[in-house]
Amino acid sequence: MAKDQNAPERKYTAPALEKGLDIVEFLAKANAPRTVAEISTGLERSRGELFRMLSVLQHRGVIDKSHTGDAYTITDKLFSLRLKRSFATQITTVAVPEMQQFCAESGQSCHLALRSNFEIVVIVRVEHPENLNLSVPVGHRRQIYDSPSGRCILAFADESLRRDVLAAWSAPKAEKAKLLTQLDKIQADGYAKISDGFVVGITGISAPIIKQVDQKCDFALTTTVFDKMMASTPSQQDIAASIRKTAHTISEKYYIS
Repeated sequence: MAKDQNAPERKYTAPALEKGLDIVEFLAKANAPRTVAEISTGLERSRGELFRMLSVLQHRGVIDKSHTGDAYTITDKLFSLRLKRSFATQITTVAVPEMQQFCAESGQSCHLALRSNFEIVVIVRVEHPENLNLSVPVGHRRQIYDSPSGRCILAFADESLRRDVLAAWSAPKAEKAKLLTQLDKIQADGYAKISDGFVVGITGISAPIIKQVDQKCDFALTTTVFDKMMASTPSQQDIAASIRKTAHTISEKYYIS
């Protein structure tokens, strides 16, 4: 990999470790599994340099072969290790009781998503025990601009993150302008309400969890609902109000200090 001219001088180096981290970062940014040839080209390293490193990373469970067997993809192992950090454990402990109450009152399932670079990752979910509803699995990842949770977080993020996300997104200028308009509306409304781009008849409603001290937002609480529901089911407007209230309560309890 070409040397970053802006990188600060370092006292120590560990070439083998850096090679492994380069592979992990490359696969993390990829939107699909990558073959050895693609990794070699992307990192500007020979296949011989990468062969043992790929084998070790796969053995340790950090990466794995795709279902076709000829390409590699990153696993959720590093994400799982991150969840063991106290901040994730703390917010999960605080959030779950509030999420359970939301499910009981609204009849809907919900999940909590964390921003990880330019993606969102679902770190905990709570399902309604009786009603038929939609749930998103823990560990589910999507690009930050491509989900209600991500757009909700992005709407309350600082301008530098918005700018970096848009710069990395290979979309037409008109599509980027449309996203910016939607983010402004989400911020003004205080929550996101977005129709699913993959499944017709489903809407995601997401509310931000905002740090009270600096207004930083790295988490969002989201529920996914059917557009057509029974008369006895709360309206989407009522569900939105409920999830905003729940997210605000989590914000106050988690960021109490």
